[in-house]
Amino acid sequence: AHSIPQWHQGRFVYGHTSDPKILADDRDESFFIQKLDHFDRSVNGTFKQRYFVNATQWTESTESPVVFLCVGGEGPPMDRTVLTSSVHCNDMVELAPKHGAMMFALEHRYYGPSN
Repeated sequence: AHSIPQWHQGRFVYGHTSDPKILADDRDESFFIQKLDHFDRSVNGTFKQRYFVNATQWTESTESPVVFLCVGGEGPPMDRTVLTSSVHCNDMVELAPKHGAMMFALEHRYYGPSN
């Protein structure tokens, strides 16, 4: 499983791979281990949740950085285009350049490979 990308020396990197300098932007999809139940501590199950990152509009020099998150669900399974040309997350795709925002899209459980 991959970790959520971290900002390091002006680039996104993964910290828990065999090569820590693999850039998030070089992957079509990424996964992290998600808790199965956030409310019942006796449930220890997990699943791999898929997400996508688009940092092409990211403006790192702002004092108040903006991050947009699109949560999948009522729609077709996601792919990388969800953060560039999909109606699924279209509002944030249109607003990202105006705000210099980084965009994340999180796939809903049981859609695609998030299970």
